[in-house]
Amino acid sequence: MHWFHALYEGRERFDSLEEELAYREAQRALTRVEASHMRDLLALRPGQMALELFCGNGRHSVSLASLGLKVVGMDLARSRVLFASHWARDERVSACFLVGDAAWLPFRGHVEAVLILGGSFSHVGRWDEDVRFLQKTRTLLRRGGRLLIDNPNPLRFWALRHPQEELPSPEELAWFDLPLSSSGGSGHVRYWGAGSISRMMREAGFVQVRALGDRQGGPCTGQSPRLISIGQAP
Repeated sequence: MHWFHALYEGRERFDSLEEELAYREAQRALTRVEASHMRDLLALRPGQMALELFCGNGRHSVSLASLGLKVVGMDLARSRVLFASHWARDERVSACFLVGDAAWLPFRGHVEAVLILGGSFSHVGRWDEDVRFLQKTRTLLRRGGRLLIDNPNPLRFWALRHPQEELPSPEELAWFDLPLSSSGGSGHVRYWGAGSISRMMREAGFVQVRALGDRQGGPCTGQSPRLISIGQAP
């Protein structure tokens, strides 16, 4: 995971408190509406518990907590977890943050929602391992709880790479491998297509699986800005 730490560790470092507060405000403005839409998609009510895996700087966790949810965020990057913890403390919201691997969690059947946002469901890119990860994720949820995965729409990347070709349907594109650098020397992330993630979720035991094209619940098409995949624990 050396590439992970190279990309993410230490991103939230500031020369002054004023600079940090301005950054927080920009992140808050960016995230407030997104968090509200995700709360509505998952039908979450104040006081319910949500877990955000790969939470990064905590912007979604803090925003969801400001809506009355109890939120736990987890990330591998210590500096980002520290930033998120200070932010939640200053906002006086019910959000706490843990440093750790999302594959090893102290929860079992205690949360109403698990969220994997910002394209984070792309760091493994191997079918069997991703299905096993989703199976573990399902054990975190109460019966009827929901998993939400928010990725960029891989069809948009595909269209940029193949501008002269006919766009496949969301079900036809299995995945798109996006290089981490223009030189192609730092690996890639694999963004699974809508059909692939839906099949993984069902294989992992989720029910009522659906694919959406934006955070407002719109249909998944080739022009959709996002790929939102939702599954329910039986």
